[in-house]
Amino acid sequence: MYKKFLTTSILVCCCVLASLAVIADLNGKWIGSVNMQGNDLALTYTFKVDGDKLTGVAESPYGPSAIENGKVKGDSLMFTTNVSGIEIPQSGKFFSDSVTLNIEVQGSVLHTTLKRAQ
Repeated sequence: MYKKFLTTSILVCCCVLASLAVIADLNGKWIGSVNMQGNDLALTYTFKVDGDKLTGVAESPYGPSAIENGKVKGDSLMFTTNVSGIEIPQSGKFFSDSVTLNIEVQGSVLHTTLKRAQ
């Protein structure tokens, strides 16, 4: 009985640590672009994860914008940025080599895939 409990406890700890390692990999600089009204706009995100809280900076041709209200849950992330007084909700998924984002801009949803900056 004790051996089964110990084995289960170790397995649970390993799963938790593996989940935290995946989230920690989101930290850093990610780059991509999004097509908006026929123009490709360069995007750079610098993510910082602390537990389930996500902060950082998003940069576009419109300038830098703080990542606000950011949350990370498993491989999902969500946050808002504010560009020229317009709040822009963003949500997506983190993969080991990319981040996909849906960016809501005034009723439209733009999709982008970010890659880790070299």
